[in-house]
Amino acid sequence: MPSPCQCSAALNSHWSRFSPFGVITYMATQLSIADPQCIVRYAERIQTQQEHTLEIRKYSGYKEFSHRCGGFALMRFLYARIWIGTERPSVLFDLATAWLLDKKILLPGVTTLTRLISTIRERVAERLWQRLSAAVSPEQRTDLEGLLAPAGVSRITNLERLRRAPSRASAPVLVQALARLTEVRQLDVGPLDLANVPASRIKALAQ
Repeated sequence: MPSPCQCSAALNSHWSRFSPFGVITYMATQLSIADPQCIVRYAERIQTQQEHTLEIRKYSGYKEFSHRCGGFALMRFLYARIWIGTERPSVLFDLATAWLLDKKILLPGVTTLTRLISTIRERVAERLWQRLSAAVSPEQRTDLEGLLAPAGVSRITNLERLRRAPSRASAPVLVQALARLTEVRQLDVGPLDLANVPASRIKALAQ
């Protein structure tokens, strides 16, 4: 049976493992670090923390966001996703974060990622409008621009007037709806060649 002195020494040894210095010593043993006192230099030098951060990144295989496989590749991914889809900015933010984690790219700040998504959405929208504008003839463009003019003495435009669906079912309303359909067909924009525009974008605009 151990003596009281031996029990006291074992107890002190046990508690010293879980004191700050004991934890440092225990971790140094686990990591095969001969001098546990080196942690003092780590706390005193900011450069040491930066060096260790670089070592951790290199060991884990993470790349900077500015790397060619980081931000630029993410921009291409988002551009293709926005061009063929109609996801909300919040969904695109989650997709971008998941993509960066999967590719082991260090996450940028929230503001940086939000601005990047906003910029790409604007570029995609500009590209869409350019393609739609190139698909119509000068005569069709004039007719479409005329839809933005006020409808008579009313404050609403012709476009808003044509977009308004019938509010009730009656014979006069049915006649008005048929007249509205005839007016829309006279614009003659149905047979436009929009093969170079994703169907999802056309559907979103139609809605």
